[in-house]
Amino acid sequence: MGASLTDNYSEDALPAYTPMPWSLKEIRAAIPAKYFVRDTRKGLLYFARDVLMAAVAWSLATTIDPYFKQSTTRELLTPVGAEVARWAAWGVYWWFQGLIFTGIWVIGHECGHGAFSDHKIVNDILGFITHTFLWTPYFSWKISHHRHHSNHASMERDEVYVPKTREDLGIPDEAHGNTIDYDEYLGDTPLYTLFMLMRQQVLAFPAYLR
Repeated sequence: MGASLTDNYSEDALPAYTPMPWSLKEIRAAIPAKYFVRDTRKGLLYFARDVLMAAVAWSLATTIDPYFKQSTTRELLTPVGAEVARWAAWGVYWWFQGLIFTGIWVIGHECGHGAFSDHKIVNDILGFITHTFLWTPYFSWKISHHRHHSNHASMERDEVYVPKTREDLGIPDEAHGNTIDYDEYLGDTPLYTLFMLMRQQVLAFPAYLR
């Protein structure tokens, strides 16, 4: 068999990073003006669509337990099979409802940025409703999230995604010509990525919201 992509991969072969030759002002000027228009009516229609989708999903989910617990279903699938199918159906519901709720949360996120409507009161009311429903304190999150965007990627001032330093990871300084295999220290292994994801969702995000 031929060599895989990973066999031919080399960090040294990657092009060196160079900053963009355009300023943010030039990039903004190149974007058509229509994409900067906040359409409150259209935004509210999207919000209503997402709420309707969530309601339909929940309505369908209320039929899961009655269907899989009825005697005919248990006879057809066996009690164990019906129970497995019931949990699988709930898993499908949780997945799709999670996607819908994420869309609703993002609408609140845009309200926090003032991007949903030209009217601040509309942004704050809708943002408060959507984020409160999804267990996010809207106004305190709005403040801290603004600080995050104002200090994005800053090692000293960013409050959210702050990369770890050599000292945090226990990586020794390079000295006397000794090179360090950073991929060995920082490579994203599936198990470590899963651990970090669970830590973020179960512990870090609730702690951040407090």
